[in-house]
Amino acid sequence: MLNEQQYITIKGTKEGLTILVDEEPSFVQIYEQLSRLLEDVPYHRHEQKISVKIDLNNRYLAKDKLESLISLIEKDFRFDVVQVLSNVISKNDAMKIVNNNEVKVYRQMVRSGQVLNVTGHLLLVGNVNPGGEIKATGNIYVMGKLEGIAHAGTNGDDKMIIVASYMNPTQLRIANRISRSPDFETEGTYMEYGYYNSKKNRINIESILNLPSGDRDIFQLERGMLDG
Repeated sequence: MLNEQQYITIKGTKEGLTILVDEEPSFVQIYEQLSRLLEDVPYHRHEQKISVKIDLNNRYLAKDKLESLISLIEKDFRFDVVQVLSNVISKNDAMKIVNNNEVKVYRQMVRSGQVLNVTGHLLLVGNVNPGGEIKATGNIYVMGKLEGIAHAGTNGDDKMIIVASYMNPTQLRIANRISRSPDFETEGTYMEYGYYNSKKNRINIESILNLPSGDRDIFQLERGMLDG
């Protein structure tokens, strides 16, 4: 149709094709127009599949509609969808991101045999006694004595850190890395933190003052803890 409004733009790149989708029209309009446009893309029988990226811009497509769009593109085996781009996400996905990055504050003592497990970053105002255990998918901050087990990055992120006012743990864990209690005395005068040293393949414990200035967005917490 010569006068048809264009909702789909197909651009050729070195890697294949990028399909740009307008955010205004209905899904049915997009689906029907894309179906017609794909028929006009030249293809030789013995060519390899053409890689396709779908750019939805500011449009969100539910899983079933996105799968329908991908099936349309790949139906005759000429194209292979390798990436879907979008500037928006579902409410559930947004809530997961918020939850994983939120600092959860607990004011309690973790006694022997107790386990405190949170999603996100953990700020514990209290002590972790020997035999007690704290876990978090993010960083761990202990405003008190850490004398039990602390496990940061439980979802596998070894960039997480463990901070404590008094660092004397029976064990530190960061992702799947494990460190036992340090073989030196620590008086707890200055805050210390544990982190995974990828070059030495081990967990190091150092003064919080040595934490690189570009390391995460935790300095407001650190200053508050240092100021008591």
